[in-house]
Amino acid sequence: MRGERTKMPKKYTVIKVLFYLLIIIITYPIIASVLGFNVNSTPFSIYNNGGNGLSYLANELRDNGYDLKTILSSLKILRSINTTGVLAIIAPTIKYDIQEAIAVIDFLNRGGSLLIVDDFYASNSLLGNIWLIFSIAQVFTGQDIILEGIYFNTTAVLMDARSFYKTPANPVIINFNDYYGILGNRVRRVLTSFPSSLSLKVRVNINGSSKELITSLPGEISLLSSTENSWLETDLESAIKNTAKPDPWEWGGASFGLGLAIELPNGGKLVMISDPDIFSNKLIKLPDFDNLRFVLSIMDWLADGRNDVTIFFDEAHLPHMMYDPLLSLSIWFKLITEVSSSWIIAPIAPIIAIITLLGYVPRLKGFRPRLFSRVERVLENSWTKSRIRWYIRSRDFKQACSVILDHLIYSIIRRYGLQETEWDQVIEDLLSRRVDLTSYRYRIMAFMNRLHDYSVGKKKIKEDEFLELLEEYKDVKALILG
Repeated sequence: MRGERTKMPKKYTVIKVLFYLLIIIITYPIIASVLGFNVNSTPFSIYNNGGNGLSYLANELRDNGYDLKTILSSLKILRSINTTGVLAIIAPTIKYDIQEAIAVIDFLNRGGSLLIVDDFYASNSLLGNIWLIFSIAQVFTGQDIILEGIYFNTTAVLMDARSFYKTPANPVIINFNDYYGILGNRVRRVLTSFPSSLSLKVRVNINGSSKELITSLPGEISLLSSTENSWLETDLESAIKNTAKPDPWEWGGASFGLGLAIELPNGGKLVMISDPDIFSNKLIKLPDFDNLRFVLSIMDWLADGRNDVTIFFDEAHLPHMMYDPLLSLSIWFKLITEVSSSWIIAPIAPIIAIITLLGYVPRLKGFRPRLFSRVERVLENSWTKSRIRWYIRSRDFKQACSVILDHLIYSIIRRYGLQETEWDQVIEDLLSRRVDLTSYRYRIMAFMNRLHDYSVGKKKIKEDEFLELLEEYKDVKALILG
């Protein structure tokens, strides 16, 4: 009959899709390895032979006798490894959770060493949890000054007008404060590319009041630092176009730290470097610079001068592409790690697997998972517009206001290099920097309060009010961001 359709039972279709997906995840890495597919283009992977890979470094380390291992599941696996060594985290893009931070602390307590190399991505999520645990311990000691951590500055590019290669966005580091004798006299010039800097965060308790202070890590205590003709450029686009100049609200005229080395009480060591490009194939091979000597010297110090040490590279938090065999391996290993490490899930996992295979898959109506990645933040314009259009079509103006508020605050933070905090504090910091906006203070704060009230549901908003709000949003955004 007309209009009739033959439908396959939904439950059978779901089981079939899950079955084929499982087969692909399991067999694709094996097939790719047997056939010799070289499809790994993941940035800062030791298997990537491209300019942004670390294959050259990996080969050098192997030639020096080091045993290289790859972590594809989760850093929680460190608690199951009996040996210590060096954990290398280089340019991750996937955030870390608190359990992984605990595993790293346990690794350090057992005498392991940690290398974290990053600029604008996900390492701060790991550092935040690690420093949180240390800060809690400091609170009970009653100290007036509490170190809340050392982080990567994610809001500005370090520019050096005195020592650079082709553009100030590629500083050539010539200042080294080698307190531990890591580099000796072997390293004189290290080339960087759009590096970040390190920031120091402390909390000061004075007369019962507490104040948080954030400052750039001084070059005098850094393993490597820029010259005093440097500044922190918050406009990434101008840095890329080589048109960047210091603005009044940007920090400059000082030496900024790009690296830090610390010896831990239990024999472990920590090194932080704020530019992963130093380690990349494209820079480490250049003959006129000492990038390779610099990297190998750091590895030698972290390994206590022994070449029988295992170096664990964290590949689980890199952005593997869909066609990359390591992606399917990573998914598989993560699943195994999560199941085996949970005392609740592990005993019932076989039962769940049997039930799933028998076809009793729960129907989750209305469940729409959303994976918010760093890539979406980079492509914020198209992503934000598409979300707003979706909420307008679904007449969910509350969520549309929430998206607009988040987008505007993030744009302000990125434009002026402000600290990521509550929206009202961001606006206050902005107005304290932009004295030319003083006469517009009431208008800006009134609009932001309205937008916030709508986004959290304090006030209901209708379609005509939302359209008026959009017009006002364009004016306020143009006023603030230019």
